[in-house]
Amino acid sequence: MQTLTNSPTDGFIISDVELMEETPNLLTQSSNYTTNTRSRGLHRMGFKLNVYLATDHDVKAFRAFWLNVRGRLNPFVLDLMPIGFSLDEKPWYNPLYTDVRNATVASPIAVGGTSMTLAGVSSTIPAGSVFTFPNDSKIHTLLSDAKANQSVEFFPAARNVVAESAVLNFNPKPVLRLEEDKTEITLAKGTSVKLSAWENI
Repeated sequence: MQTLTNSPTDGFIISDVELMEETPNLLTQSSNYTTNTRSRGLHRMGFKLNVYLATDHDVKAFRAFWLNVRGRLNPFVLDLMPIGFSLDEKPWYNPLYTDVRNATVASPIAVGGTSMTLAGVSSTIPAGSVFTFPNDSKIHTLLSDAKANQSVEFFPAARNVVAESAVLNFNPKPVLRLEEDKTEITLAKGTSVKLSAWENI
């Protein structure tokens, strides 16, 4: 699977990243405007971003990336961390990253589960932090602050059974599928390409 990596010193520079979120709901409305709603429990994240291509080498590299992905045909990984980044260094601005290591699930989570208890956590994990379960690329979000040995809700629901002691990844890299099958590149030094993609779920 191809990876689109933010590498300010050697390659692409990814900037102006916009996050989109879609949570489809069921809604009915009567003649007196009484509204009834019901969640479908679905969620996906989308991204709009610019890829800056400084040189002709970058243009060639991006074309190779594009033709491997071929528009909507194949998913790809978006890595917003700069190449060479170390977890012991201060990260670049990246809301998909939370400095949490060794957080595990204290008890199993069933399919459709929306809460969990964490172990191995030494400090509070802020609400809005995102993570993935093992062997699942879907990104989930904490709905409140999380502390060790306390139940916390997350969204969307777990898609698979999560085993006890499973390690959570709080530095997820979204697996995306492009929104279109075509792109345009201006053949000039210092050009940029706009991309729009949604989670491949």
